[in-house]
Amino acid sequence: MSEIKFPAEVVWHMYEGMLVSRMLDTKCFNDFAEWYPAFGEEAVTIGAFGSLIEGDFAVPHYRGSMGVFWLRGMSLEQIIGGLLFKTNSVSLGRLSGLHGGDFTKKIMPSVTNVLGPNISSGTGLAMAEKLKGGKGVTVIGFGDGTAALGTLHETLNMAKIYNLPVVYVCQDNQYSISSRSNEFHSWDSLATWAAGYNVPSSRVDGNNILAVRAEVDAGIERARNGGGPTFIDALTFRMGGHLSTDKALYQADDEKLTWENKDPIKNLENHMLNELGISAVEASVFRADVQSRVLDAWAKVISSESVTLESK
Repeated sequence: MSEIKFPAEVVWHMYEGMLVSRMLDTKCFNDFAEWYPAFGEEAVTIGAFGSLIEGDFAVPHYRGSMGVFWLRGMSLEQIIGGLLFKTNSVSLGRLSGLHGGDFTKKIMPSVTNVLGPNISSGTGLAMAEKLKGGKGVTVIGFGDGTAALGTLHETLNMAKIYNLPVVYVCQDNQYSISSRSNEFHSWDSLATWAAGYNVPSSRVDGNNILAVRAEVDAGIERARNGGGPTFIDALTFRMGGHLSTDKALYQADDEKLTWENKDPIKNLENHMLNELGISAVEASVFRADVQSRVLDAWAKVISSESVTLESK
């Protein structure tokens, strides 16, 4: 990872974002009967949405969206309030955390369990921005299973024809529920599909947050300067089942071990140890601090007077 350079404060922020995402996921995975974690995929979500500025729009995939909310300035208490249907959440407890969003922070909500509409809706946001003559860029996240839908092809074609300021990031975790994506996709990389629409496209190591960030940054710059859409296939791995109750028995043990050794958080920690000169103790203290903040915020929301919608 040492070939890609970012300022130390940017690297620390990316590290914090991945830890926040992992720790919120862990808490939800342990507490909720049904939760869709992003274990192992944090480099894609935090890397893809970390460079957006105030006027840009984030349209995240449901898996790992909590980290994106945090990146866009939503407090831990507000994120957790959404998870627990509390009235301190953006939706006042009416939508689950997975379906949350905040238009004031330019986060598109996902108000349905049907996957795919965020791709077309996000492309519509990019179209609106272009019609207004603004400089805002939209980044859209989605999974490789969702990429099988016609929605992606229709919007890639539209984005290219109208030269829209949008970056598509496929969170390619290689599984669609329990099916391997290569069993129902006719591609070596999803980037080949986008290239077929003359959209600049690439595949990137989705467990290397510096590589993801650099590739998305290039796409954002292209879009902001009038260069149109970009497509990025970020290859990662879903470390576990589709949701909390899925034991992922269909994943081979050697495959799991291979990808566990590529854990994106460990990858970035190694980079920080080798390139930034931090110590293992510093990293450990920082991890403990983030975990404490997440758990303290959770306890605060649980004990607060912001009641659940059901108890009103």
